[in-house]
Amino acid sequence: MKIRRGFTLIEALIVMAVIAILAALGTLGVDEYVTSAKATKIIMNLHTMKKALWEWYVDNRDKVQSDGRVKIGNNTKPIQEHQIDKDGLDLRKYLKRLDASGIKFNSTKDETFTDANNQKVTRQRTDLSEGCYGVCDYGTTIHENGSKTTDRNKWYVGYHFKTGEEAVREKIRGRMKVAGGLLLGTADAHPVPTNYSGDEAKSREVAVWLQVR
Repeated sequence: MKIRRGFTLIEALIVMAVIAILAALGTLGVDEYVTSAKATKIIMNLHTMKKALWEWYVDNRDKVQSDGRVKIGNNTKPIQEHQIDKDGLDLRKYLKRLDASGIKFNSTKDETFTDANNQKVTRQRTDLSEGCYGVCDYGTTIHENGSKTTDRNKWYVGYHFKTGEEAVREKIRGRMKVAGGLLLGTADAHPVPTNYSGDEAKSREVAVWLQVR
């Protein structure tokens, strides 16, 4: 008469451990795939936006002033202010032509601060919001010696990473050499100041930008 023997406790624990390891490896693989897919989508969207902005420029070059600002109607101001002002550039029309109308633009925000005269001032905020795409020029750079350089003839399209998309940012960092023209920087299309380094500098690289002109 045969006696059927079940699993011992040790054998059962080994099987459970193997299953747990395989499940963990599977999860890591899925996470890596999702991160890579997000990075690819962001880069593709930026190149699509670049193409849309170039098409806009070809149609509206007479509105672009010599200093890089844009005149629409009676308003002459930096390109980002037109873009967030109810999409005054009408970029959505150009994106629609490229079958990319689903790109989420930056939302308009106002910020209030105290100026040098201790007066409360409210102005339109043009930094990209988390999870949004937008257009920005290089604007004004304040150098370490206190001097300022304004270069609004450099235009960028960009994306502000959401909280928790640090892995996506690092994936894009690894592709910067082959993607061409990408810049990791602040929410207003500037590189992180050189007085920051290491992890602190990385934490301030909240957006990825692609130069258009």
